[in-house]
Formats: sequence, C-alpha cells, structure tokens
Amino acid sequence: MIYVGSDLLLKYHWLLYVFAMFLIFTAVKLWFSKDQNSQGFTQSKFVLWLKKRIYIDNNYHGHPLFIKNNATYIATPLLLVITVISFTDIMFALDSIPAIFSVTREPFLVLSANIFSLLSLRSLYFVFEGMLHKFCYLQPALAIILGFIGIKILLIGSHYEIPINYSLGVIIVVFSIAIIGSCYKE
Repeated sequence: MIYVGSDLLLKYHWLLYVFAMFLIFTAVKLWFSKDQNSQGFTQSKFVLWLKKRIYIDNNYHGHPLFIKNNATYIATPLLLVITVISFTDIMFALDSIPAIFSVTREPFLVLSANIFSLLSLRSLYFVFEGMLHKFCYLQPALAIILGFIGIKILLIGSHYEIPINYSLGVIIVVFSIAIIGSCYKE
C-alpha cells in the first residue's frame, strides 16, 4: 500500500492535497469530539457495528476465538478485542502515512517508520490505558498536530513551505505544553 501510494504521489501530486484534507478533517473531528474514554470500549460505533454482524458470546472461553455451540460457531470476546486492536492499527496507519509523506516520499522510510510506530504502539496501549486519564490535554494536542501537519502538506511546493526543523519544533512544543498542562491540572 505504501509503495503504491508513493508511486501515485510521484505521478499525481494532487493526492497530497487529499491526504492533507483528510488530516485536517481528522483534526477538526478530534478537536470537537467529546472524551472518547467516557463512553467505554463496548459502546464504540465499531464494536456495535461488529456485534450486529457477528454473534459474540458474553463469556471468555480461554484462548479460542470461536467456540462450537451445537452445530454453529460463536465468536468469543477475544475475537472482538483482537479485531478492535487491528482496526485501531489500520486507523493509526491511515493518519500516519500522510503525515510521514509530508516529511519524505522515500517509500522505504515511510514503510520503516510505520512498522516501528505500529510495533511500539502495541506495547504502549497498556501504558497509555493506565495513564490516559492523567493527560487531559492529549486529545487537543493531537488535534493541533494533525491540523498542523495537514496545513504543512498543503503548503508543500509553495513559497510558504514549512521546513522539517520547524515542524519538529512545533510538535515538541505542543506535546510539551500538553503534558506540562496536564500535570499542573492534577
């Protein structure tokens, strides 16, 4: 997908603007959305959609993803958890791939950055889950950064193109303010 995307970007520069609008749309949606943690895992739209299409048992049955009940197979909640984590990885990649293309169009670097970020994201799920309530300004910070990267992509090739050093500085400053502000709010 990344190699095809980089080849398409070389042929059709206007696709960068589609990526930029996607990032800006995501930023606006994230900025104006309510706290996603308050609704819980089981009430998310994706989980409700999945439960309408697959019969999922309410009880865990060890490690199996499916159990046999009479002549039919029933999914266990473990399948639901794995599906949601995989879907989260895909959504993360959809946001991060355009952001990385704003820095470089080298397919190997984009692929490597996404692989390493997804590997670290899996292990950080548990860290963030325990600490997410402490960082109350993380969501607005992510919205600001996604919007900034979307604007940066829109300005690529123009006279107002934002250098990479400034971009990294903005990201560091926004995250630092969000973390320090969250620590002082407690």
